[in-house]
Amino acid sequence: MALRSVDLRKEPSAESQEQNQVRRAAVRIRKEPIVVNLLSKLRQAPGVHGALVIDRDGMVVASDWPAEPEATTTGAVASGVRVVFEETARRLDIGRIQRCVVKGKDRQLAFLAAEQVLLLVLLDHSVDLKAADPALQAAIKAVNKRIEG
Repeated sequence: MALRSVDLRKEPSAESQEQNQVRRAAVRIRKEPIVVNLLSKLRQAPGVHGALVIDRDGMVVASDWPAEPEATTTGAVASGVRVVFEETARRLDIGRIQRCVVKGKDRQLAFLAAEQVLLLVLLDHSVDLKAADPALQAAIKAVNKRIEG
């Protein structure tokens, strides 16, 4: 078995530095009641059963989800789904994914993408996404602004 020497003084890549900055911002935002309040208000809307913000790694940034362990699992799975959506969009050359809706038999799940985070909203079929869109877009902008700021 050969041993390799590693230069620990090597500067981290720009991508690595950006990922670390996003992680620090995500940790900071978890402590901000304004984001949790924003999700709580969103969840109080008729037909909304949960709201969840995750970072690019699938870590929960903020949550007002039906069950907390479920939020963690949902965040991890949603992160993987986001990768699939983004890769598909790239291959089809359709531009950046802004919104995706998965309709199930009982409910629908809206994925709203921003630069650093993903907002998931669990909704009844009765919710008109076009009517709800301004509130959803405002929520994702507010969360993204907190992370960038």
